[in-house]
Amino acid sequence: MSYIEVRSDKKVRIKNFPKILHRLCKQSKGGITKVSRASGIPRASIYSILTGAVTCIPEDTLRRLEAALSVDFGVVFNYDSDLTQEVDGSFTRIDLVHREVSDQYQTE
Repeated sequence: MSYIEVRSDKKVRIKNFPKILHRLCKQSKGGITKVSRASGIPRASIYSILTGAVTCIPEDTLRRLEAALSVDFGVVFNYDSDLTQEVDGSFTRIDLVHREVSDQYQTE
């Protein structure tokens, strides 16, 4: 099984992330090139995630991919836990208006 770890002060494992990302990129008009432009992430970096060559990404990369694909992978970092968490890789499509409004209220 493939997975990707998202790096912050804590780690969250997303099961089957390369496969899910590949499917979402294919469904996106313009594919990986469009996702790369929208996220500001180089195509080569996206390909490295898709092939499994990269198994740990910064939280910012995950959030930029979410924004470019208009999805929410449901990753929440639990800073009260010392354990690596796992999520099942499911995602929710979001509308951009909701995302922009909710981004105003996020704390760092």
